[in-house]
Order: sequence, then structure tokens, then C-alpha cells
Amino acid sequence: MTAAWRETQLRWLAESFPEKEPRERCNSTMSDERSGYDGVVQEVRAVFDPLAQRLGLGRPDVVRRNTEFSLRYFGEDLSLSVRVELMDFFIVPMVFCGDVEPIDLDDSRGCRKMHVHTALEKLGVCDGGERQQRAQRLGGDYRNCTEMAKVLAELVEYGWGVLRVRAGELLVV
Repeated sequence: MTAAWRETQLRWLAESFPEKEPRERCNSTMSDERSGYDGVVQEVRAVFDPLAQRLGLGRPDVVRRNTEFSLRYFGEDLSLSVRVELMDFFIVPMVFCGDVEPIDLDDSRGCRKMHVHTALEKLGVCDGGERQQRAQRLGGDYRNCTEMAKVLAELVEYGWGVLRVRAGELLVV
């Protein structure tokens, strides 16, 4: 296929179907969205990877889905999951015990994983309110990604010592 023939075909498509973009433009838009998705993953990892290292957690297991992704950092006593919802854009840090993240928050045996701010509230460490409110104000806009991740990473780091020691009071292994 020559460049001239390809250009002719793209011009014909644009003229024949003016309401639709030629295939080449559609593909470049898709790749831009993909790089945007990858960019969000990198921004969140840039904040949480160093935190996980300071907390003694391993490298993340990255799980990608269409409208969200999760970073799972596994530790000996307590593990951290950072879920990023791309549709409403919100970052949700959660803690769980064990080396496999439970699917649901709880089951017949009890609570299996918990939002970090909820765990800190239940332990009476802090109300998590100020940081949680700051994170909520930043939610809904992916352009606030790094700032939101930093606010939530501060919350995780602030409460990690107590969460690790008292995880048995909150979570079922």
C-alpha cells in the first residue's frame, strides 16, 4: 500500500462520511486515551510505590480493568490495596490481611478488607475527616490525581503503625 493510495482512501472516507472521523484519527484518539490511562497509573504509583517501600510492603501487583485499576501491595501482617475508579475518578485505599485480596468487604466470617479512613475511625486513631474531605473535594477530576494520591498516602502513612498492630481487631484473616 503506497502512501498516496492511503491518503486517497482517507480523503474518500472523510468526504463520504463527514460525520465520522477517518480511521487513522480514531486510532490516534484511542492511543491517546490509553496513554492517559497509563499516565494515571504512573502518577498513582509515583506516590504509593515509595510509601509502600517505607512501610515494608512489596512491589505492587497491578490489576487493570476497563474503568478502574488496582495496585496491591502485599505485606507480612497487613496489605494495602489502592483502587482507582476512572469513571467518577476517585482513589480508594483499603487494607486487608493475607496474601490474596478478598473480593468483597465482608463475608459470613466477618470483615475481610476495609477502607483506611473507616479503619482509623473504628480504632479511634483519628476521624480521618479532614483528609477524607480534602480527598473528596479533589475527586471527580483526573487532573487532581497526584494531589489526591498524596492526601490519601498521608492518611495511610499516618495510621499504618496502628493499623498493623491492631488489624486483628478489625479484619478476619
